[in-house]
Amino acid sequence: MATVCGAYLRKSTDEGDRAADAKSVARQAQRAREFAKQKGWTFDERYVFSDDGVSGAEFKNRPGLNKLLEAVKGKHKLGALVVSEQIRLGRDTIRTLALLQGLNDSGVRVWSYLEDRELSLDTEMDEVQEFMKSWAGASERRKASQRVRDKMRMLAEQGRSTGGRLYGYETKGGARTVKPSEATVIKRIFKRRTEGTGYFKIARELEKDKILSPRGAKLWSPSQVGSILSNPTYDGVATYGRTRQVRRRGTRVTERSPEAVIRRRRRA
Repeated sequence: MATVCGAYLRKSTDEGDRAADAKSVARQAQRAREFAKQKGWTFDERYVFSDDGVSGAEFKNRPGLNKLLEAVKGKHKLGALVVSEQIRLGRDTIRTLALLQGLNDSGVRVWSYLEDRELSLDTEMDEVQEFMKSWAGASERRKASQRVRDKMRMLAEQGRSTGGRLYGYETKGGARTVKPSEATVIKRIFKRRTEGTGYFKIARELEKDKILSPRGAKLWSPSQVGSILSNPTYDGVATYGRTRQVRRRGTRVTERSPEAVIRRRRRA
């Protein structure tokens, strides 16, 4: 009886050094089907799981991976899972190896079509080989993140925009310029606050005048009003690094980083 085969596909947003064609989940799926045919396996589309635009360091909030793990719980027909290479499974050394071992324990053999070999932890040499590959992937992910942070910090120190949308502004050529229609709303919010009006009432007034919120919604929340009033950018001070993204238990969380804040007063 032919082995039932599926595939796990993942494209990350932090792989600028890799060709777009190689990163594409559609391309990965095509190559996985070709590999299964070459091996004489039966490729089952029900066992194709995909995460498009998800970091390899993320293990908790990965829908495709979660569906894969759910599918191999208990009785199943999946005998082989094809990936392009080990880093598709993840870019965290310990969690990637644990995932690989878990799939093997569920009776699923994992194969790389780029290397034409099985990814296994059956022998000591297998463990060493997979550990080194996983470590290399995790190391590159960390270096890529460091390069991005360093670039953003340099832009902040130069007083330039580090990206991201800010209500009242639009970014062109790396520099923020005032968006008149939204700037008028911001001035109105500050004026009403200096007159003693509360956040809740200001929000209701904006809704009454059919002014869309920063997210383009018809409703304004008091917290959105408060966020605008407490943002130092509207007082002429550009800030960067108030929070940072870190990994905790296989997922991304935001934490404050007061020791790394950069503040630059904008020139008039």
